[in-house]
Amino acid sequence: MGFALPDGWIERLGDHPIFDQTNSTKSNISSQREGVTFLNNQEKCIAMTKTNDLIVAVDSEIRILNLNLVKEAWLQEAHDNDNAPPTDKEWLWQVPYRILDTPDINFPINSITPNDNGRLLAVAGLESLAAIALPREGFCTVTKGLDYKRELHCRTMRIGRRYFDEASTSVLKVAWHPLSEFHSHLVVLSGDSMLRMFDVSKDIEEAEQSFDLSPLSRKKPSKFKGFSFSEYMGPSEEAVSFSLGGDSNKDGGWEAFTVYFALRNGHVYALCPVLPYASVVKREHMETLGCVADAKMKMLLSKGKTFDQLDDDHQALYYLQQLHYQWLDEMLKSTVVDRQNHPSLVDRSMINIQSNKCSLPFTVKRQGPFLTGGNFDGVLDINTAQISDIQFIKSKASDILVVACTDGSVRNFLLGTQVDPQWLMPVQNNPRYPWQAKLGEFLSSTDVLPKMALYESIKLNKNIQGHTRMNIVVDPIYPDTYYVYHNRGVHIVLMKQWIDLLAEMNATFSKGGNKKDVGDSLQKWATNKSGSSTRCLVDSSPYKRGESVPIIGLCIVTDIYLSHCLFALSATYSLLSVEVGNRRLVSIEKGSLVSKAVESQLRDAVEDRKGGEDGYTCILSLPPFEVPKSLQALQQLPNQSKVVIPASMGGNKKIIVNEETLRFFNKSAEKLQTDIRTIVKAGEETEKRMALQQIELRQQVVMAQLIDKKLEDIQTKMDQVRKVKLEQAMKQYAKLSMQIDTILAHNILSYQPERSEEEKQLLEKLRQDRKKVQGKSGYIARTNKLLKEVEKLKEKLPQKKTEQPILYTNTLSSTQLTSLKHDLDDQKHRMNDMTKRINSLMEKLTVV
Repeated sequence: MGFALPDGWIERLGDHPIFDQTNSTKSNISSQREGVTFLNNQEKCIAMTKTNDLIVAVDSEIRILNLNLVKEAWLQEAHDNDNAPPTDKEWLWQVPYRILDTPDINFPINSITPNDNGRLLAVAGLESLAAIALPREGFCTVTKGLDYKRELHCRTMRIGRRYFDEASTSVLKVAWHPLSEFHSHLVVLSGDSMLRMFDVSKDIEEAEQSFDLSPLSRKKPSKFKGFSFSEYMGPSEEAVSFSLGGDSNKDGGWEAFTVYFALRNGHVYALCPVLPYASVVKREHMETLGCVADAKMKMLLSKGKTFDQLDDDHQALYYLQQLHYQWLDEMLKSTVVDRQNHPSLVDRSMINIQSNKCSLPFTVKRQGPFLTGGNFDGVLDINTAQISDIQFIKSKASDILVVACTDGSVRNFLLGTQVDPQWLMPVQNNPRYPWQAKLGEFLSSTDVLPKMALYESIKLNKNIQGHTRMNIVVDPIYPDTYYVYHNRGVHIVLMKQWIDLLAEMNATFSKGGNKKDVGDSLQKWATNKSGSSTRCLVDSSPYKRGESVPIIGLCIVTDIYLSHCLFALSATYSLLSVEVGNRRLVSIEKGSLVSKAVESQLRDAVEDRKGGEDGYTCILSLPPFEVPKSLQALQQLPNQSKVVIPASMGGNKKIIVNEETLRFFNKSAEKLQTDIRTIVKAGEETEKRMALQQIELRQQVVMAQLIDKKLEDIQTKMDQVRKVKLEQAMKQYAKLSMQIDTILAHNILSYQPERSEEEKQLLEKLRQDRKKVQGKSGYIARTNKLLKEVEKLKEKLPQKKTEQPILYTNTLSSTQLTSLKHDLDDQKHRMNDMTKRINSLMEKLTVV
């Protein structure tokens, strides 16, 4: 009996009822997919939220399952079975899922896209678009004692009806803008080559912003009904996909405000700046861009040149940088200071900007097409290949554009120049603003077109014939890795190897190394230049000429509690899960401090032989042991692809034995045998190394015991010697202390410093005060005399007759005399105290 692994639930998840279909759903989906000829419509019927909720779209129904509940049920079942894996599916079927009650969604769902905080869900059909307000976190959990209702009512909003439903315009791709203040801005690309941005929190009918992506100007404004591309442009000039530039980072450029889009014929364009009216960006990011624009203007006027001395191109460039600086300045001035009304701005490094308050009266210019250079011009023959998807990736070495084509290939482009903001200038010359025409002429030149270089073109599946839809998904943890799912499976593309080399070369340049270092870096780049490694994770067309099952969605799980894995959903609603291992965060590079430390530990350490004892020698060999290359090549990915069985061959149907099936089984068996041999060989190498390490460990333990025994003997002797030395040192210290005190006292008595004028004046004043207190007519003598008189008056007082009438004379009464005596006693006490202090001070001054 085996034992249950913590991630064993991943393989069992596909048996959950959330993936069940009804007969009507199967027929609708099959008929829909057979009649679809739109190769560029984004297809994504599975998604994940940050709250670990798995969302699945089945026809027009949306289901949600919390994966935390699935794993908890798996662990509980394994615990009840003494850590044995469950043999039935009852534990999985008992995990509930919810169905969203959305009657307004009456169309087959083509894609679902949750926003960043998981509160909104964009739902797109072929020609329909809606947004669903998802309930709060934890709505999938079941509370004991309460009635469980599978259906959950949610607010549904149909977006842009007159753009899509009424005009029958197809929805190609949707994405939530990452800079939106309340995560409510939805960017939509439609079949009329219009890019629209909706703020679903304010207006769901009218777009907040609209951009015409057609490279040719339309003869008249686009109408929503009866639009025909044949009147304006050919099918090769249609915009088919777009990608946003990502989040705002302090070390980023203009890519956060850029939208990259591709035409069907392979041309790539960009729009900048494009951002929601209410956006949240990093303050440091905006300030850095402003400093760069200001530095560029100053650089143009460097070397003592004035503006009039610049040529036309440099003057136009100066005007452009002025517009950049003005736009950034106005964005910073539009910052909302009141943070109480904007809870998203708790982090003071983030600011809220309002892009609609820009005073520039120009529209954003389409920049492109991107120049590729060399013999490759980037133009495709739409009869053989078309652009299916585009994705922008910001890596540590360079900005990358990934373009997927319908012929089953992907192309990785390195962006040579950064896209910066550009605006359309008036065509007619304005005498009041002549600089506009000069800047417009400069921006229309081919010299300022953005540039990119084709690094590699990869054919993912050579068996693809005709056109197939390709969708790109970037790994949220490792940006140098992306996945491509299509009609024949799922492929992973790993660019880490050449991106690391490029980053190393960039680091050498940025450090300002000498010519030798730069030359070595370039030589290493040219010598070790290699392409990306690819692997097929899911094979939905195992037979070369057989039926294929399209993949209609892919999502990636990155939660630390769940796992790092991906889920692929086939058109038959079979879930295929692939575990993706996490990389080692700290890599030991050759020549690094860690590598040198390891080599130093393993280097033979032969001590000098003393007393006939043998020295210690390490038996481990250099270089340090690493994972076998056969396992490193896997890059923590499964070597065997998951296979999707076609519907015509699945279930209880008999296996048809023909050339295709035999070739498939033979290939699978050979690969399995190769994998077994590889694992066995790697296991033997590992066991051999472990045996050596065990011997080395025992040797080190024995040596450590010998060293410890020697240290104890040496320590005992050293303690005795140290104790004797310490006692001698203490005696010597005491003797020296006595001598120092004697010499110090002698010096104090023999060498007194002369009094200063202030000290002499103070001493004279003290003598006078002493005379006033203790002199013949001093305060003490006067006090004694008064006390004697008081005593005499007390003696005479009883002798007087009490019968005599009271005479009002100038003599003191008894009460007054008593009070006077008390005051005099008090003064006498104070005088005595003062006398003592003066005498003490006089003695000290006399000694000094």
